[in-house]
Amino acid sequence: MGAYLCIASNGVPPSVSKRITLDVEFPPQIHVPNQLVGVPTGDNVTIECFVEAFPKAISYWVGKGMMILNSDKYRSETYETLYRIHMKLTVFNFSRDDNTTYKCVAKNSLGETEGDIKLNEIYIPPKATEIRSNTKHEEDGVGAPDVEVAAPPRHDPAPAPPTDRIHRPPPPPPTTHGEPQRLEMSGPDVSVGGISASAASPSSSSLQASTLLLPILLLLLLGNSNSSSFSSCSCLSFLLLLLRQ
Repeated sequence: MGAYLCIASNGVPPSVSKRITLDVEFPPQIHVPNQLVGVPTGDNVTIECFVEAFPKAISYWVGKGMMILNSDKYRSETYETLYRIHMKLTVFNFSRDDNTTYKCVAKNSLGETEGDIKLNEIYIPPKATEIRSNTKHEEDGVGAPDVEVAAPPRHDPAPAPPTDRIHRPPPPPPTTHGEPQRLEMSGPDVSVGGISASAASPSSSSLQASTLLLPILLLLLLGNSNSSSFSSCSCLSFLLLLLRQ
């Protein structure tokens, strides 16, 4: 197809020329670069077809058995030359319902043709979110983002009593005037012949002492038999006291 120029000359000017345009008619032919396209969910995708035909062809897109018109979901664009057509179809917000086969169709007086483009959904899992505590990595020196973490309740031990206090006995109760004071005494000491004895509470030591003093007192009584009766009575009283204990 194109324009041709025919020139006639016999050496005698002027020369004669004639321009002739040659048009070759043929049915539509479609070239599809990508027949299978994967699309992530939620993305926008654009598919395209290249058509050649003469006379000029009528081109459009078909999806799910229906002609696709421009809307919020689809946008169709065409770029035409003498016998070429560049077709584009954009699908917005791709979803599972758009997972189908789309066709680009071209028609003229000599014939009709179409090209298929299959769109497949690509599922991309959501990104995992990383949760870190407020501890810092000591090995690499990189600090983690601060995240508040509730700490368990802390039980503080009971405070120990102070050790610098001196325990003193309580003071004696106050005495009032006119009330006799009581004195506690261990008992009277009795001395006989240079030997003293204490009238204390009975114990093993007092019993041993009385056992030792008993023969000594008997000897004193026998030795003082010629003395006065007063000393004899004193010795007998002391002897009775020891026997009571």
